[in-house]
Amino acid sequence: MADVKLSDEITARMIKAAPDGIDVSPGSIFYDAIRPLAIEIAELYDQVERVLDEAFPDTCGEESLLRHAESLGIKRRAATRAVAVGRFDKMPPVGSRFLLGRFVYTLGDYMEEYTSGRYKYKLVCDTAGSGPNGCADGELIPLSYIEGLTFCSSDGILEAGRDEESVESLRGRVISARRMTLGGGSAGDYTAAALAVDGVGAAKIYPAWNGGGTVRILVMGVGGTAPDSGVVDAVRAAAAAIAPIGHEITVAAATATPVAVNVTAVYADGWNAATAKSAVEGAVREFIRDACDKFASSDSLTLHRSVLEAKIYETGVVKSVTSLKFDGTEGDLALGADAFPVFGSAAVS
Repeated sequence: MADVKLSDEITARMIKAAPDGIDVSPGSIFYDAIRPLAIEIAELYDQVERVLDEAFPDTCGEESLLRHAESLGIKRRAATRAVAVGRFDKMPPVGSRFLLGRFVYTLGDYMEEYTSGRYKYKLVCDTAGSGPNGCADGELIPLSYIEGLTFCSSDGILEAGRDEESVESLRGRVISARRMTLGGGSAGDYTAAALAVDGVGAAKIYPAWNGGGTVRILVMGVGGTAPDSGVVDAVRAAAAAIAPIGHEITVAAATATPVAVNVTAVYADGWNAATAKSAVEGAVREFIRDACDKFASSDSLTLHRSVLEAKIYETGVVKSVTSLKFDGTEGDLALGADAFPVFGSAAVS
């Protein structure tokens, strides 16, 4: 819809350019002739602005962003399904389904007989996305009768589910790809190749890490997880496909480092350690995720106590944090160059 203010300005300019002696008041022949034209010109201005916005990935809408991504060989990451570990005292039939919390899981691949008469299976969530990640342990409820089954439970997440990539995440990847200097086996080449592999969340490139012509690629999985061997192999193949003759490529999985956090606090009115635990744990998990987001751009990661404290205060459940320890030690926690943090535990008192 045309901007009314702009159309008024255009009308005023047309009236100003009219020959002397012509009636230009509203309702006159001249005015009634130019007013619709001014509105159409204002609409053209508006359309030109929209076309200009759609031409650049930092201002375009979702549909145009997908086209920008496609032109760079970038695909939007699809949602994936969480995989949990189920324990049973009888081998369930193929296709058995179970309720865990508010999510339904379907029996997947057999894993092992972990003790006599007890079996582990993969359970694949029917709902794609990250929703099941935080509630994937506990009692399983069969959705149909399974003869002889008296025990079934979940040990938690084996592979975290992933939401469809957000528009802003995709926008960031497209902008980064446009800014990279590609060609000739550059770090930008290898970064783009690694991030194009499904299951890769971040990639750190070490050019000439063992002399000229050597490149090391360190890979972290999506959502701050350790990539499996299949992802590492796929990155190795993708890098080899673009490497100039003579480049020696080494690809390794980054090391997932569980971090245990101990928090002692004075709680806000109406809260205590038990009721505040969920909020504090949520702050710790968000803090870990934020740290993982810096993996590719940092030589090594350091977990800063002050940053986590700020996130805990933002929950509103504490008045003051009197002690905060990473892995039993007060102060910041420095990780190795190949490491990234994962949530280990959060003890609240």
